[in-house]
Amino acid sequence: MTLNQVGIYKLDQTESTNSLAKDFLRTQNLKAPFLVQADAQTKGKGQMHKTWESESGLNLLCSLVVQTAQIPIEQQFTISKIVAVAIQNVISRYTDNVSIKWPNDIYVGESKISGVLIENIITGNHLEYSVIGIGLNVNQIEFSALLPNPTSLKLLTHQNHNIDQIRDEIVSQIIANFENPLYVHDSFEKLLFQKGELNWFKTSTNPKFLGVIVGVEPTGKLLIRVEDKKLLSFANSEIEMFLPKTK
Repeated sequence: MTLNQVGIYKLDQTESTNSLAKDFLRTQNLKAPFLVQADAQTKGKGQMHKTWESESGLNLLCSLVVQTAQIPIEQQFTISKIVAVAIQNVISRYTDNVSIKWPNDIYVGESKISGVLIENIITGNHLEYSVIGIGLNVNQIEFSALLPNPTSLKLLTHQNHNIDQIRDEIVSQIIANFENPLYVHDSFEKLLFQKGELNWFKTSTNPKFLGVIVGVEPTGKLLIRVEDKKLLSFANSEIEMFLPKTK
């Protein structure tokens, strides 16, 4: 797979690029890989049923559809690693101190610049396709006060950036990462936001506790060493990290 083989479909507005990409896959007989990109989303999706806010025409909003039948279903978190490492690698070409906040948000310092929503299409017990939704703040400089810690490339670099160029860089890096899973695994672990640092977390049964991120299981669960030195694992829906600005 190369960048030239990726069909690109651009539009002014849609409810959600992920939803539209899945519709294209079902109803238009489009062959993967292809990418759907919009200037604006009216119902943009984020992790954990959250919305993704973006000012029209200023950011990268896209969904890449790829065949992922080669990845065992029990290793599907590999796709999340591939994408997060790709975005981190590209943003690092423009600014410093870029990390991956588990499971696949991209941070610069203590501010969020990108989010990823991956929806896997499974047939029987096998992966068939992955719909990789990417939201990346590029040229937006004003954000809702309800967002705790947003940033953008323009805020960081004080200049406008070509959104389509950044899209192509990210897609090319994703393609390269699919071919190099060992690099992806090693990089993901090294780039984890606040890995090895004492931080506050909360779960449905424990509103605030201290722990240290030590890594991620192959299934994608976060490994945290807590105060009594026990090593615990958590799925994305089971734990939340207190952001540095909201501890």
